[in-house]
Amino acid sequence: MSYKSYLSKFKVAGVQVDEYPANADFTTDSIDIEFDWVFSIQTVLSAVAGNPTLTIQCSNDDVNWVNYTPSATNVDLTNASNHMIIDSNFPCQYMRLQYVSGGNSGNITLIYKLKN
Repeated sequence: MSYKSYLSKFKVAGVQVDEYPANADFTTDSIDIEFDWVFSIQTVLSAVAGNPTLTIQCSNDDVNWVNYTPSATNVDLTNASNHMIIDSNFPCQYMRLQYVSGGNSGNITLIYKLKN
């Protein structure tokens, strides 16, 4: 059996979330998850102020979205500038992230890794 791994950054309107302004709410573009993947999402904030949160959302049609799991909803990003969210066997076809700045400033980078 051949294993595959994919590392990339989320995008907003086609622009990579790499030192992206963290002072406004945004939703990333969706990524198409073809198989059941183990995934990790790393957030890197250059400054932590306010109450920023991150929610993983999933969809099977890339139109109607629901929050993935309770533990992946409104993940509190205030306690550290670097967070890692890890889960296995993502069951949906599409994934996206919803970021709420909560008065934060600085920049954010969102990196994901998929591995089957």
